[in-house]
Amino acid sequence: MFSTIQTEEYAPRKTRKTGPALDIRHRESPKEATTSCLVRLGVAMHEVGFASHEIESNVRDAAAALGTTAEVFATPTALFMGLGPQGAQRTLLHRLEPADDDISGMADLLDISTGICSGKLTPQQADLRLEEFRHARTKPPSRRAHAIWIVAFALSSAGAAALFGGGIAEVCVASALSTLVACIARLTPIGTAPVLSECVIAMTCSFGASLAGSFGWISAPDIVTLSSIIIFLPGLSMTRALADLARRDLAAGTARLMGALTGFLSLGLGVALGHALTRGTVDLLGLPDAVATAPATHWSLKVLASLVTPPALAVLLNARRREVLAIGVGTLIASLGTQFGAALVGPNLGVGLGALALGVFANQWASRRSRPTATILVPGLILL
Repeated sequence: MFSTIQTEEYAPRKTRKTGPALDIRHRESPKEATTSCLVRLGVAMHEVGFASHEIESNVRDAAAALGTTAEVFATPTALFMGLGPQGAQRTLLHRLEPADDDISGMADLLDISTGICSGKLTPQQADLRLEEFRHARTKPPSRRAHAIWIVAFALSSAGAAALFGGGIAEVCVASALSTLVACIARLTPIGTAPVLSECVIAMTCSFGASLAGSFGWISAPDIVTLSSIIIFLPGLSMTRALADLARRDLAAGTARLMGALTGFLSLGLGVALGHALTRGTVDLLGLPDAVATAPATHWSLKVLASLVTPPALAVLLNARRREVLAIGVGTLIASLGTQFGAALVGPNLGVGLGALALGVFANQWASRRSRPTATILVPGLILL
């Protein structure tokens, strides 16, 4: 049997320091405040992209600090919680959607969780902060925010094209295509259907890159296609799925793995459709096959890409400004580790060495700063 917490009534009020805040009413007892706090914490952590084991451990630690017990079971699409001692548990179920990574939101929630565990926040105070956090996330982004996101998307794709070995022509075409697909993903209703959206975006990028290659504008259309859709690749989801399976968390690992495979299948289908459309267009127009030559990449282009890509990824992942430098160091370590690994054991296994170096740095940085490891891992894994 499952029960749900009834929605509380909230009334806005003003505070001198924080501005608009929320006044929580009808709080029946400290037990209800504790239950509401733990449920909000678990749901919020799920919505910003925490891994299943991170949600479970943080909620359990917060419950212990508040003088109760919690059994938590998190999957990519649901959150089960049993609060209270054995024999008198209150069981709750929340049906949730797979979340995108919000690095700044992760840091905010980690601060709240740490405050609860250290005793700095009472259940009522933590519940208030969690409700304010939820309201801040539900505000629609402004036009300026949309424009900044689109520019960051274009810069990240252009930087990826340069880092992958593309020349100036590939960088320009990747930037143009990524701007187009960013507008599709951000400003049209198709963005509400993730699988369909990813397929259409991949088809658009593949068609544009292949057509540019057929006209002879670029010599590496595959680099352009990959760079234009790199932010949509579910590489991190695949990594988390394997990590869950390694922890014997079979339900969460299997669900996450199938979600990642569905994403790869959708993108692959879109790329194949784009190639087919290009071939049909070339045959219809009677265009000759362009002779492909290797793109010429100057070292200065890669240096510029290394400086531009980390801030762009930080914007896309909603990271804090003071963390951009650490993100840049993480991506540099991942890139150098991959190059060293490729020279040592070959290109196929070299990526694993780069990922290992990135993971070590991310965990060391996160433990020293009390920040989520995803702050460093997510941007680095995107480029790997």
